[in-house]
Amino acid sequence: MAFGFAQAFKTFGRLALAGAIGASLAAGDVGAEQK
Repeated sequence: MAFGFAQAFKTFGRLALAGAIGASLAAGDVGAEQK
């Protein structure tokens, strides 16, 4: 149970990190287009 939780947490963390990077890149692109 603990191992499954750790694996799920690691996967969620990786997805959250990728999502944050993608969001910041998208925001940067939008900001560049608005200039």
